[in-house]
Amino acid sequence: MRLLTCALVGVLLTTACASDAGDATDDLAFEEGETWVLVDGEVDGAPIVVPDGARVDLTFRADQDGQLGAGGTAACNSWFGRVVLGGGDAIGFGEIGQTEMACEEPAMTAESMFLSGLMRVDRGERTSDTLHLTGDTVDYRFELAPKLPTEALVGTTWHLDTIIDGDAASNTMGEPATLLLTADGQVEGSTGCRELTGTYVVVGDEVQMTNLRADGECPADLADQDAHVIEVIADGFTATVDGQRLTLSSRGNMGLSYTSAQP
Repeated sequence: MRLLTCALVGVLLTTACASDAGDATDDLAFEEGETWVLVDGEVDGAPIVVPDGARVDLTFRADQDGQLGAGGTAACNSWFGRVVLGGGDAIGFGEIGQTEMACEEPAMTAESMFLSGLMRVDRGERTSDTLHLTGDTVDYRFELAPKLPTEALVGTTWHLDTIIDGDAASNTMGEPATLLLTADGQVEGSTGCRELTGTYVVVGDEVQMTNLRADGECPADLADQDAHVIEVIADGFTATVDGQRLTLSSRGNMGLSYTSAQP
């Protein structure tokens, strides 16, 4: 990963790496693609209440012009904006935009609080795995999301055997449902009744589809499974690999669990 440093044109930066021991640094530094998940937030004395199955996060990245930026999920919509590091613990966010999907409460309130408060952040402190942002009556605490296990995930054909919906899990039906992510960004697979093809990118700790197509028809008894698989994969997911077991987790407490087709 590239370290976002003062080499980025047009952004005032004075940076240093966080120590392996987790000690706070004198200056802020972030690797491109680092994703930080909000674990506690307060704006004007009120807590940000993130509903189960949603999350608030930020991922640092550089744009095509070398400007430092950030983006992520704000409980409901995706957001994006500019970042300025001013040396020492100074950090600011601006030019924030977002998508315009409507969600049920309390997600919309959490989103509004987080984004409005983010504009008031002016100080930050990080360790190797924590980030504390503060400003005028704003206090955010984040934890570093684990890196996506790309090497273990990519290049393996995975066979779906479990549908996860909140605390409930059920077995799959129909033809074997599969998933294959290739190193060149291609997606192949099936839902148990329809074939899936497309492309993907890795953004922070998430796999996000840049294109996804489902071909074929499904009988009525497989319609729910088909819709669940597509929603999890298309919505952007995090992944964990434990031996020959792959688990995908998406928003809304939805997930999929696969086993490796390889011996």
